[in-house]
Amino acid sequence: MKKLLVLAMLVIAGTLFVACGGNNASVERTPALVGTWAWEGLDYYVLNADGSGTMIGSSIMWWTNNSVLHLCLTPDICRTPARCSSSADWNYSIAGNELTLDSTIAADMVFVYTRN
Repeated sequence: MKKLLVLAMLVIAGTLFVACGGNNASVERTPALVGTWAWEGLDYYVLNADGSGTMIGSSIMWWTNNSVLHLCLTPDICRTPARCSSSADWNYSIAGNELTLDSTIAADMVFVYTRN
């Protein structure tokens, strides 16, 4: 039983290490992204100046690099952008009060949000 418990702990630790293995990109935070962004009337993203935030009420961590918005969906595990290797990455542009996110991995996956 003790060996099984140790094996389970190693598997869990290995999974966390893979999910938070590291992102060597430089960390920037684009001030124009700070605020609340709504989609279809719902406050979808809240991006705080310190890199914390929420996505539909769930905690996230965010940063930018070369016009790409990185969203870490496991901030309590990864704790810093440098440890997050499983971020959702979006090309972004801001025009007036509209934020356009274009997926870096899925063709034609584009969303437009409005600043609240």
